[in-house]
Amino acid sequence: MITTIITAYRRPHALQPLIDAVRGQSVPSSVNWAWANEPPDELSARLRSARLDRVVTCSQNAYFHCRFALALLAPTEYVAIFDDDSIPGCDWFANCLETMAHTPGILGTAGLVLHDLGYGCPNYANRTMHGWQRPSDQAVEVDLVGQAWFLRTEWVRYLFAERPVTGTNGEDIELAARAWRLARIRSFCPPHPAGNRSRWGSTRGMELGVDQVASSITRPNHLAERERIVEAEIAAGWRPLCMRAGQRTQETGVRSQEDCARVPRLSQPCEVGNAAEIVGHGSHTDETRMEGLGKGYREVKEIGSGQWSRQRH
Repeated sequence: MITTIITAYRRPHALQPLIDAVRGQSVPSSVNWAWANEPPDELSARLRSARLDRVVTCSQNAYFHCRFALALLAPTEYVAIFDDDSIPGCDWFANCLETMAHTPGILGTAGLVLHDLGYGCPNYANRTMHGWQRPSDQAVEVDLVGQAWFLRTEWVRYLFAERPVTGTNGEDIELAARAWRLARIRSFCPPHPAGNRSRWGSTRGMELGVDQVASSITRPNHLAERERIVEAEIAAGWRPLCMRAGQRTQETGVRSQEDCARVPRLSQPCEVGNAAEIVGHGSHTDETRMEGLGKGYREVKEIGSGQWSRQRH
């Protein structure tokens, strides 16, 4: 029923906890694979001893899209893809299957909703996070998901219906946007109950997702690239939730990519909501994330990358 694809990059310490969490699911996966991007020796050794059904290793960093290319070969109805910092609770697959029965779509543990600053074009830097970072007892529709994906295998092909905008970023944006505009497939965060982490897709995100391996830290153009991808997908016909609400598209017309590029942008990622709500869910509290930052500052974690960005509040 489910093929699992584990991402292995430069976090050897996170590999076995992720494998154990996958193997401990109350609804087991049928096949367990790993995609290894330029793995160091220690990680390669751990992969050899992990007894997975298939390990595909790339000698150079092929970034993020290739694990989804591997998913095209999955022999099962569903495929689950994990970042190497996402350790699911034991009922994550069960939660996804239940959600799929009521709100079918591309599911993920970390979702975000883009917001329009009033210019008719949503801004990636101005967004609300959902999933494990904002627990809820209900499934929440979002614009895109990341960190741990769960979807029908047949839907993966929409990511590759067109060439990637950059090829080094934004596979989460392109998957959600293209699935929506080509097949009207929506994206959701399954319920993430605050008191029941067994149903979460990422239980240690605060602990594992903040390090010097994160692409958003090592690649200074990360946010600008993601803005560019959002603009390109909107120009191609994607409508994030804020553009669908109230028939905004009919009222304002479709903005071109050049129009969106001229919209003023925030220089840093910004969350919509209360700071305690944004960063208070996880292994650290809001106060912990503010400690040592100086008065008037907070840190906000960027979806999909694990980067914490310092902001005034």
